[in-house]
Amino acid sequence: MQKATIKAAEYEPREVQFKYPHFVQFVTEQVESIYGSGEMYRRGFVIRTTLNSAVQEAAETAIDQTMAALINTGVNTGSVMVTDPRTGAIRAMVGSPNFNDANIDGQVNGALTWQQPGSSIKPVVYAAALEGIDTTGDGRADNWYTPATVLWDVPTTFQNPSYTPTNFDNRFHGPIALRYALQNSFNIPAVKTYQFIGENKFKDMAGRLGLSFPENASFGLPTGIGATEVTLYGMMSAYGTLANSGVRVPLYTIESITDSTGAAVQLPEKAQPLKLFNHRLPT
Repeated sequence: MQKATIKAAEYEPREVQFKYPHFVQFVTEQVESIYGSGEMYRRGFVIRTTLNSAVQEAAETAIDQTMAALINTGVNTGSVMVTDPRTGAIRAMVGSPNFNDANIDGQVNGALTWQQPGSSIKPVVYAAALEGIDTTGDGRADNWYTPATVLWDVPTTFQNPSYTPTNFDNRFHGPIALRYALQNSFNIPAVKTYQFIGENKFKDMAGRLGLSFPENASFGLPTGIGATEVTLYGMMSAYGTLANSGVRVPLYTIESITDSTGAAVQLPEKAQPLKLFNHRLPT
């Protein structure tokens, strides 16, 4: 009886030599999800995107410089996105410092992976508090914060479960206005604000801003200072909405497509901009 001989082989990860691989990969996946796998090659698509090469290369340089500065800290990867809040156009997307470096899972697009946002989530928490909460169940906000609302930055222990947040500077600053608490990124006022709005209001505001969460995400007071994971892509949508006077414009990458004959290929209809905030606060 002959015995089959099995030889184990090690294969190197696919190396990519073209520019902007994470952005190109992202656009390719979008096109294939719309038109079907391989259709772009069969029809000879010419795809015009939103990418700005100067901005993209500046982003790549910035992440390289940052990695060099952090070389002795254990940080070895990161991602960058640049968008236009007025239009939703993605001008740059860098998913990792080196697409071909398997040691840092370089081919994984960090802009799309789940990460804790830390203090960058605080504007979402405060936006929900400024919009107000419905305490009567009639669908209208009847209790809200304003930029001048006083928050007490003092030692605080929450119960069920026990949780004692601290500030980054390990100090307490007493009674302070909301605007000052946000400006200085103090943790204790942010946790108290999250307690005020509650999980459902936070998730509602986050979802309208374009944020999503993992299926098994857990929410609690630490969510108010960034313990619940989100994606950089989602945060770009959220911050873009805040920068655009409360108008959310969906992010996009494809300006136009033509086929091999030069004929225009119809794109899916874009979602319309959505006004999320009023210019004036409730009085």
